[in-house]
Amino acid sequence: MTLDGSIDNKAGTLDRALKEIAALPAGGRLRVSSLYGSSRAFFLAATFKALNRPVLAVLPEDGAAAEFADDLRFFLGADAVRLFPSTEVLPFEAQSAHQELTASRVEILHSLSDPAKKFITVVSAQTLMQRVMPKEGLAGAEVTLSKGGTYPHEELVATLAGLGFARMSMVEERGEMSIRGAILDIFPPGFDNPLRLEFFGDEVESIRAFDLSTQRSLGALGEVRILPAGEVALGGHTRLAARERLIERAEELDLPRSAWEALSTGLRDGVGIAGREMLLPLFYGKLDAVFDYLDLSTAVALIDAPSAEASFERFEGEVKNEAERFLTRRHFFVRPEELYLSAKEARAQIDRFAVVEVESFKSGGIELSAGSNLDVKQDMALRKGREFALKPLVDRIKEGVDENRRVYLTVHNKGQADRTKELLEAYGLKPAVLKGADILDRKAAEFALALGSLSTGFNAPAERLVIISEEEIFGERVKRRAPSARKLDAFLLELQDLKEGDYIVHAHHGIGLYRGMKRVGVDGIENDFLLLEYRDADKLYVPVWRM
Repeated sequence: MTLDGSIDNKAGTLDRALKEIAALPAGGRLRVSSLYGSSRAFFLAATFKALNRPVLAVLPEDGAAAEFADDLRFFLGADAVRLFPSTEVLPFEAQSAHQELTASRVEILHSLSDPAKKFITVVSAQTLMQRVMPKEGLAGAEVTLSKGGTYPHEELVATLAGLGFARMSMVEERGEMSIRGAILDIFPPGFDNPLRLEFFGDEVESIRAFDLSTQRSLGALGEVRILPAGEVALGGHTRLAARERLIERAEELDLPRSAWEALSTGLRDGVGIAGREMLLPLFYGKLDAVFDYLDLSTAVALIDAPSAEASFERFEGEVKNEAERFLTRRHFFVRPEELYLSAKEARAQIDRFAVVEVESFKSGGIELSAGSNLDVKQDMALRKGREFALKPLVDRIKEGVDENRRVYLTVHNKGQADRTKELLEAYGLKPAVLKGADILDRKAAEFALALGSLSTGFNAPAERLVIISEEEIFGERVKRRAPSARKLDAFLLELQDLKEGDYIVHAHHGIGLYRGMKRVGVDGIENDFLLLEYRDADKLYVPVWRM
């Protein structure tokens, strides 16, 4: 039986693929090909639902991984899909990953270590090659706080600081905490909203989630589990061990003291440690790989396998080139093999699991023959601006339903769904509106609007399924990308080349003299500031997190 309930004995049906994947042992490999565009995500979503097992989807690049994760969310909903993010930092560079990224990585690693949780983890080949904090280290780092529990104040604050939480005047992002009298605000990984704990002495009187913008309470909680804010452990004992390893590695590289002294001081004092993720092996001695967090029942899907394999090789080359550059410049860096997997190691790790190669083009294995909607897109483009502009689309929809197919048109939101329904009603069509995640469960032939975004539509004849994306009908939408999380860190790295007395331009205050980075305490809270000097010796302290 196929997903639409019809009988199909063709060799390339989805049901045959699902049956063979279910029987695939650890170490086995199967290729599924001829899957155009987002039909790859449809296939993997169907696989995930049929197997009821965790899945690791590996994409060649970060951008492809993000787009593929969005397509999966269309078919499965947000809860079933996690994108394991890149740190967005070049190998060995002294840049710290954005706090939201590090918190997200910790949250996903923690979820992966729980065999009861089943979801699809999407990751790029490059990100998969970076080693992560040990599984045992993460398991031993979480802190549980309960209403009515007693926690000595100074000890609790020190513990949270050791978990990587930055003390701020006000919590705004994951990985931050704020203390005002008897109130502790904290925004841990795994929570959509920050938490507010009210104390009476050392006893927790209440725990509430609150809205970041309005500060209003969102409900009481009896107990919360606080995960580390990042992969780096900042506890005193751990930092001292890291400092010892730092000195050993510096001696191995025969570096001058000036090349590592600032790092050593930062590890000693617990502040000013730029690029902590690049020093991860110093804190733990031995790291794990993402693979070490996976249950062996996990299925690994290589999306565009040849390109993913090439990405392994390419990134290994980048690591080697960067290591040589750091050696030449006599900069400190950890042993490459301690921080990154080689391409050979990555492939060996993948081979421990049941592997499905998912290919866009016809390349053997089980061929599902899902094609594009290019003809529809071209017909719509030719009719643009003319009377009855939607007639080519309507003709295809009616033809598909008459042939016992399920035909869906994606719409980004409810407002667009209402407008599209009005347009189609003029042609005698009255489609229902459903969620994109409902498509996998529908069996009867129908035409409906599916809420959600999909990178491309596709036509899968063997499954009697046609999905047409909104962009294929109405044209491409303007996509606005959020600023890269690495922009601030890249700017801070450039500051290392500045000397005190150099000119620097502030967007609002104009040209001033750079007077260095200063650590300043305000209301008992220390943070890093950029010091600029203006006429008449006026000084401006610019907080680095606001630049």
